[in-house]
Amino acid sequence: MSSYYEKILATGEVKCIDEEVPFEIPASWSWARLTHVTYLIEDCPHSTAKDEGKGYPLVRTPNIGFGFLQLNGVHRVSEKVYNQRNVRAVPQKDDLIFAREAPAGNIAVIQNEKVCLGQRTVLLRPITDCILPQYLAYYVLAPSSQQNLVEKSSGTTVAHVNLSDFRPYLIAVPPIDEQKQIVNKLIELLSLIDKYNCYGDKLAKLNNEIYTLLKKSILQEAIQGKLVPQIIEDGTAYELLEQIKAEKQNLVKEGKLKKSALATSVIFRGDDNRYYEKIGKKCV
Repeated sequence: MSSYYEKILATGEVKCIDEEVPFEIPASWSWARLTHVTYLIEDCPHSTAKDEGKGYPLVRTPNIGFGFLQLNGVHRVSEKVYNQRNVRAVPQKDDLIFAREAPAGNIAVIQNEKVCLGQRTVLLRPITDCILPQYLAYYVLAPSSQQNLVEKSSGTTVAHVNLSDFRPYLIAVPPIDEQKQIVNKLIELLSLIDKYNCYGDKLAKLNNEIYTLLKKSILQEAIQGKLVPQIIEDGTAYELLEQIKAEKQNLVKEGKLKKSALATSVIFRGDDNRYYEKIGKKCV
């Protein structure tokens, strides 16, 4: 296998980077540093802006989803705060916002939203003639990138990606037309995965519920006399209840049971097919 080398243009130094290259790429692809395929990589202001309830969306790490911004319930700030937070760079269409922590590793492409950066975020502006924003987002979200950027990141309590590790991160760059094909295929497949996930959730819910539903259904069948066949030769429950009544009366006479233990009513079905209860001489 051929080795990979990097030439430092400023000094002419050449060094082997085999240990840094995470996988092999097709011959028509090239490796490049993230700084080489972007116009800027700008850190956010290291402060927390107050939610003013209206105005411009303030993109915090919870708003950075899997390639897309999630602006439902987003915090909002005034134009003054918007301008203050964008003094280094104004986020624009096709820029990307990367979450450095909480959770680290997510990245989203700005569509047409006019936003400003919340804390723990980074703004990237790709050179779109070289690399597509959507391709770059999917590349950062790929397992190997997440492992290299996030799992090896610093932070004692929470994962934290340092800009010193992020700026020189290696990017596998395909030809631009192939990037378009990759992005279109990913959109198609990820949509199918989302559908599968939805059906999977429904199936999991059904599997969780069916155990309880089956128990309830079988119990209901049982207490309605539908679970096993009725055998005439076994007698009737009326005869059984009469037998119990007689046994209780004997136990009362023997002083082994209190008189209150005797049945105080009789339930029966009348000739009109309705149910009646006889309490003493009264029948309802």
